[in-house]
Amino acid sequence: MIKILIFCNKLTTAQLLTNKIISGVSDLQLIGITTAFDETQELLDKCEPDLIISTNEKIIDFVKKTYAHYTPAIVLLSKIDPLTDLYYKNCIILDSDSSIQNIAGYIFNFVQSAIKQSKKKHAINILTTLGFDFKLSGTIYLLDAILYANTYKNTYSYEQYQKSIYTHVAKLNNTYLDKVSWAITRTINYMYKKHTRESYQVLEKYLGLEYPSKPTPKLVVNTIATLLDI
Repeated sequence: MIKILIFCNKLTTAQLLTNKIISGVSDLQLIGITTAFDETQELLDKCEPDLIISTNEKIIDFVKKTYAHYTPAIVLLSKIDPLTDLYYKNCIILDSDSSIQNIAGYIFNFVQSAIKQSKKKHAINILTTLGFDFKLSGTIYLLDAILYANTYKNTYSYEQYQKSIYTHVAKLNNTYLDKVSWAITRTINYMYKKHTRESYQVLEKYLGLEYPSKPTPKLVVNTIATLLDI
């Protein structure tokens, strides 16, 4: 779920953006609409939104100067030339005079990209918590399999599971299906052997297993893929 804050000089503009953009994307959560910096900072500190949509040109410098380790994505609606020195990573500047349809299209695509990055980060955090080692190629393949399963959930059957997902991962990494299958099994076995009876509790929490059951690739992929939408 992508948390969005709308910070506009005019409330009517914010409401228009909400109606035309936010309401049309199921993976978005609007945490607030603000028209002043004090209330904007209050929500930034409290909720840490993933994306800020604003018509105030000062929002970029404000975020850069106020937060050292917090870098939300920003969509700025302005007449400022995109080639100005308002550099900020993960930001787009859109012409505020463009039609709402064009603005909505750009923001929608930007948001979809942000959602994918957010889910990837979430999946990495879960895998790391479970004890997977990202130095192993199998963990990279496993991450790709999880993201694919999340995107195309309910489109493949049990019989097609390995062929559908592993074939995609193999093409993505320019390798072979058998290598992907072997590497994913290896990284799961490696993770499993690292756990003690006490540390195994993390597998019980995330995967619903009882000690000393070993997780299967299908269980890991489908369970974490589902967790990305919660």
